[in-house]
Amino acid sequence: MTGGMRGTAKLSARLIASFAILLGCLTLTSGIGDGGEQWLRTFRDGLHPRPPTRDIVIVEIDAKSLKDIANWPWPRRYHAALIDQLRLAGARSIAFDVDFSASTSAADDTALAQSLARAGGAVILPTFRQALSSSSAEFSENLPIPMLRAHAFLASVNIHPDSEGQVRTYENGVETAHVIRPSLAGMLAERSGSGSASFTIDQSIDPSAIPRVSFVDVMKGRVPGSVLAGKRVLIGATAIELGDRYAMPRHGVIPGVVIQAMAAETLLQGLTNPDRGGIPLLVLAAIAVLLAARERRNRAQIAWLCSGTISTLAIPLVLEISGSGTLDAIPALATLALATGGLAARAIVAEFHRKTMIDDDTLLPNARAFGRLTLRPGQIVVAGRLARFGEIQSVLGRSTTSELVRRAAERITLVARDKAVFLMNQDAFVWIADTADQSELDERIAALAALFRAPMQIGNRNIEVSLNCGAMLVGNEDPRTAAARALVAADYASEHGLRWTLHNATLGAEIDWKLALLSELDTALATGQISVVYQPKADIATGRITSAEALVRWQHPERGTVPPDHFIPAIEQAGRVMDLSLFVMRDALDQLSAWLGMGLDMQVAVNVSTPLLDDPRFADEVAAAILRADVSPARLTLEITESAALADPDRAVAAMERLRALGVRLSIDDYGTGQSTLTYLKRLPASEIKIDKSFVQDMVSNRSDQILVRSTIDLAHELGFKVVAEGVEDAACLALLRTMGCDTAQGWHIGKPVAGSALAPMVAPADVIAA
Repeated sequence: MTGGMRGTAKLSARLIASFAILLGCLTLTSGIGDGGEQWLRTFRDGLHPRPPTRDIVIVEIDAKSLKDIANWPWPRRYHAALIDQLRLAGARSIAFDVDFSASTSAADDTALAQSLARAGGAVILPTFRQALSSSSAEFSENLPIPMLRAHAFLASVNIHPDSEGQVRTYENGVETAHVIRPSLAGMLAERSGSGSASFTIDQSIDPSAIPRVSFVDVMKGRVPGSVLAGKRVLIGATAIELGDRYAMPRHGVIPGVVIQAMAAETLLQGLTNPDRGGIPLLVLAAIAVLLAARERRNRAQIAWLCSGTISTLAIPLVLEISGSGTLDAIPALATLALATGGLAARAIVAEFHRKTMIDDDTLLPNARAFGRLTLRPGQIVVAGRLARFGEIQSVLGRSTTSELVRRAAERITLVARDKAVFLMNQDAFVWIADTADQSELDERIAALAALFRAPMQIGNRNIEVSLNCGAMLVGNEDPRTAAARALVAADYASEHGLRWTLHNATLGAEIDWKLALLSELDTALATGQISVVYQPKADIATGRITSAEALVRWQHPERGTVPPDHFIPAIEQAGRVMDLSLFVMRDALDQLSAWLGMGLDMQVAVNVSTPLLDDPRFADEVAAAILRADVSPARLTLEITESAALADPDRAVAAMERLRALGVRLSIDDYGTGQSTLTYLKRLPASEIKIDKSFVQDMVSNRSDQILVRSTIDLAHELGFKVVAEGVEDAACLALLRTMGCDTAQGWHIGKPVAGSALAPMVAPADVIAA
């Protein structure tokens, strides 16, 4: 998936523009956008409603007239009388949208013919073609009866809905009886036309505003002559009972005579707006897309594409309002849409890749970004690690620590000569030196150390922090390997009190040794090289051994005893700490079950590695281990270091709540090293704190340590905590703790770590630790 996203990120903007223009051309030539074009035109018509000229007046054959003059179709003498009334009122022209193609009574037909003659040829009668049946391809041609044609103009009244059943266009003329007849609308508007052409009815015209009068009102002289004088009069059916109704996109279902009037209004107002095609707007869109593709900035690309889109939408509207024609917009919009989507997707993917190369908290380039660099043999990769970072983070919190890391990077940049400084993890930086001269590099690292001697002001605090440095001379290593070796050199320099050191074969062997330990972990767990010992804890008031802390040991067949602080950090970094922790947990619970079976009233404590607080599986594994051992969860204490609990208090509280819900007891280990306060720790769902041995072991001779321990015990009791003191190495220390009211003591004076079976005799009921 990553490879695919990289490919998308690298997709050329010009290639996107080319595909977009090609899509526009295909849309233009295939006609697939015709439906969208019609919708756009209808929408534009709705943006500028237009009043009719009021030169056209509809004489409605409406429900009122049908009620007054019964028995439709009416005798033609009524139409004859209407023509006489309109002529006397001074109508400019008279047009019928009424079928006169069949003979009626001779008297009525004669009356109508005579009325037409008196009108002197000012009347227009309809002709139309009609399919013989719904399935037939043959048509009947309907013309007025011959005696009516002599003194009238003939005009076509055909209305043709499109494939969606909507009326949008109107023909200029239709061939009937081998003669091309002009349309009724054309003759009303006094415009010439041919049967081979059609135009779009302008739906911005409001059909409800076209003047209408009732047929019967005109017949009975109830319509003032001023309403009809000089008007183009159109007679047709509007009564629902008579049918002749059609659907229009903007106006719904309306009578055919009203559609005829709207077509005539379109011609009268010069709004036929011939379609000039889609090429002009497609060219405009192509220019906008190509200009956008040339831009590097997203805002500039958006500006060009928005300008092209707005122009594409606005130009047809302006042309239609002015009556100058119209342009097809869909091909251009398809081009702009694809270009916009393609460039937006490209920008999103590029931003995603940019963010994957940047640390979220500090906005510094990260290890992934460094891994993409190309290193040359002979270059020097320099690494720096912030000292005491865990302690600083526990005091400052995450957001403030991020600010400190940014400030540290700024100081490094001064010495790195503006080379990019990469944040490899939360406390480690890497950059490439612009010199391969080790003496010059030594001077620069000395200058960097001088910069870090000045405290950093973060908010209202002055924070003192130092940087341990190492370097790696690049051979054929990839960037990640070079960075890892430079950091190993930095750690080595820190351990040995050096300003910096260059990675060499000895340090490489140290890495190999740590990697070998990791590879041997499964074997060590299976063969008993890794074992668990138990250091007893005594209730100070009674002197009895009441609990023990489970401690892990590794006895390597070749390297001998491997100290926990040598292999546990490596196991944590490798993500294997769950395996080791569950091994210790199960052993401790099995041992507790054995002690209880011997009648010993004991509890057991197990350390929780910091990474396990982030793993929701851990609580489930603890529950399973307790169930397997069949012991009370209240006899198990999980010890969590103070720095782990305070690095992210919200996260720690959530994790500890999950564990406490199992019924186990929680203890805050190494209290005092994180520089927190007990009132702050009160937020955590713990019942016990362990004072770090660094404050206890010299307490007898160090009055400041005495004050700190005494005040801690007093305040802890006030807040409801039990207190365990680590590092009790002699009787005097134990006695002093007893006077202070401390609850539990742990240290070599109480007992050294031993196998579980060896601890049992120490827990005899009569056993009391002497002061």
